[in-house]
Amino acid sequence: MAQPTFTCFACLSIFNSPESKKIPPSTMDSLVQFDELKIITCPECFFSFSTEKVCEKDLEYFYSESYSGIAKKVGKNVQKIDFNDNWYNPRYLSQIELIRKYCELNSEIKILEIGSGIGDFFRTLNYLDIHTNNYAIEPGLDSHPSLKQLGVEIAKKTLNSKSLAELPKSSFDLVVMSHSLEHFNAIDISDILMGIYNALSNGGHFLCEVPNANLIKYPDANDLVNPHLSFFSMESIKLFFLKAGFDIVFLNACGDNQ
Repeated sequence: MAQPTFTCFACLSIFNSPESKKIPPSTMDSLVQFDELKIITCPECFFSFSTEKVCEKDLEYFYSESYSGIAKKVGKNVQKIDFNDNWYNPRYLSQIELIRKYCELNSEIKILEIGSGIGDFFRTLNYLDIHTNNYAIEPGLDSHPSLKQLGVEIAKKTLNSKSLAELPKSSFDLVVMSHSLEHFNAIDISDILMGIYNALSNGGHFLCEVPNANLIKYPDANDLVNPHLSFFSMESIKLFFLKAGFDIVFLNACGDNQ
């Protein structure tokens, strides 16, 4: 029997995939649809993706009602967490220091974070005494009180491929998307990136952080990054960004292992 052929969404290579992986059971809430997904890997650029698209409405429900990047109890009790003036998140501190090498952060700049959670990026800006105009797209309603307390305007409550592909043009000087892009169906990645590109002002910047999930080099990587739908290698993320029109000024991984 002939093997089915697939086209890679990153490099457009056409390939047969006799082997596939299943996403392992998640340690957090997950859609039942994830249990049957088959993940295949492009042999050219090592981008991995599901052979089936997960319904957008199901994903919207999941991320607005059931999902939290750490645990649901954190979202429910976020207003009880004591954030003092000296609190910061080391991940976002490193992101901000990287951004400052290429982009001046001041009171004139407009920042959009996509998938902001409770606002640790903006809270870390406050720790650094950096004052900017801050906007967020965050579907988790539990996070909204924390964002509003930080003075962050909620630009959209809906986070899906259509809402990102149709962002207002030339509206933001900096867009940040940290560990969010991998949650989207692979077929939608290019449209999402082009929507973000169009939303940037002239000379604007986009910082995107995703798991280093080359499933050939790191065959157990999906144990660490579920329930994700797109698994980026260094080469494939580069191809996606170049296709969307970006100039890449920094591309690297945090260390030599996955």
